[in-house]
Amino acid sequence: MALLEFFEERGDRRPIQIFGTDANDAAIVKARVGLYSDAGTSEMAPARLQRFFTPVDGHQQVTKRIRDLCVFAKHDLTRDPPFSNMDLIMCCNVLIYFEAPVQKQILQNLHYALTPTGLLILGRSERAGAASDLFAPLNGSHRIHVPKPRRTSAGLRLPARDTRIEGRPVGGLPATAAHAGLDAAGELERQVRRLLVEQYAPPGIVVNDQWDIVHFSGRANPYIQPAAGAASFNVLRMAPEGLALELRRLIATARRKSRAVRKDGLRVLVHGQPHDLSLEATPVPDGATGSSPVMVVFDRATLPARAVRAGTKTARRNGRAGASDTETTRLKRELADVREYLHDVVQDQEAANEELKSANEEILSSNEELQSTNEELETAKEELQSSNEELHTLNEELQHRNVELRQTSDDLSNLLTSTTLPVVMLGRDLRIRRFTPVAERILRLHNADIGRSIDDVKLPFTVPELGPWLLDVLKTAVAQEHEVQDREGCWYRMAVRAYRTMERD
Repeated sequence: MALLEFFEERGDRRPIQIFGTDANDAAIVKARVGLYSDAGTSEMAPARLQRFFTPVDGHQQVTKRIRDLCVFAKHDLTRDPPFSNMDLIMCCNVLIYFEAPVQKQILQNLHYALTPTGLLILGRSERAGAASDLFAPLNGSHRIHVPKPRRTSAGLRLPARDTRIEGRPVGGLPATAAHAGLDAAGELERQVRRLLVEQYAPPGIVVNDQWDIVHFSGRANPYIQPAAGAASFNVLRMAPEGLALELRRLIATARRKSRAVRKDGLRVLVHGQPHDLSLEATPVPDGATGSSPVMVVFDRATLPARAVRAGTKTARRNGRAGASDTETTRLKRELADVREYLHDVVQDQEAANEELKSANEEILSSNEELQSTNEELETAKEELQSSNEELHTLNEELQHRNVELRQTSDDLSNLLTSTTLPVVMLGRDLRIRRFTPVAERILRLHNADIGRSIDDVKLPFTVPELGPWLLDVLKTAVAQEHEVQDREGCWYRMAVRAYRTMERD
């Protein structure tokens, strides 16, 4: 109503389409009817109430013009896909009933639904803080927000920072000396743990399902270093040459078997220097997100020192031969591991190809269904256009007939008013339908007599044969004329004629 008034004041005739959604079917049905009690519309201005509402059985119903602008549908913000190209979205007092992750998901859907110049209005107790990268406040007091330009996400998901440390809120002050002692002991324990992790524990990382590092433990360099190019936490890009392949295979195996997997005897070149490593990958179930991160620990192997150095030429030659055999064994083991890994990669690739083929077939089938639905919609649209044209033509005919009927009614009223003859029109049931002003004066009729039988009306003259005359004319359709005398002795000529309709009935 406010939009119509606003546009009409400015002469703007742009089309308006309003969508009203709810997850409750009963609410949708009630909204479509548009009925309000008199108490509900008591504070509305009388002019607006008369313009936009129609009284119906003691209630006020929104006019059809307004109801035609509104489309009511069932829609769940957390499950159903969002609308698109919306200029204004009012989502008041809805987000307060959801947790923060669901609020962010809903705000992302609303951001998608809005046009770049659209507006989002929230309730007074709601804010778009969960999606501050998507919306900017335009009017803080009225909770009006504008969408920010869309941009791709970096895909980095970091765990939420805990606001409590060792059971105590951050920044809280101890109330007693006992609490101070406990805090001091806890601080000492934390420092000892930190030193143990930094000085003695092997470095490690935690990798999520997207192969991104979400946590570092200890000093993971030089095994994990930033790669050149765009910033990324992808472990396969940050690992040095030769280690990425083993990490991929080890993490995939740990996920597939859901248990810890260890690989010993790895030699990796880091900055041109060989490093002997042992890798261990352990799945870490994450109940909060339902994902399955994997923790990878880097354990640098220490080579045992030789107890006795070979001093003779034969001993040195035997040592070189033993080292060569060891290197050959290591290379064969690495070659076997690479072949096994390539076999797994080929199997995964074949499975992925099968899934892609199946998805492609489903997409083609969905596309055909959409095309069929589109054709049906086009046909329905043409039928609606044809029906609309027929209704438009019928409406014009009805308007033309209404004009003719109004003109005929005016002619008949003027004719009956201006005639000097007393005329009374009766129906087939001999009830009075209409009479002229002269008949009202001479026959002493009143407006209250309309609808009464002529036999029940007291006329100024006595004509016992009036009933038979009227029935005879109705039966034979032959006019009759008779002379009658009123109680004052005046004589009149009474003519009884049949009433003819357009169908000669």
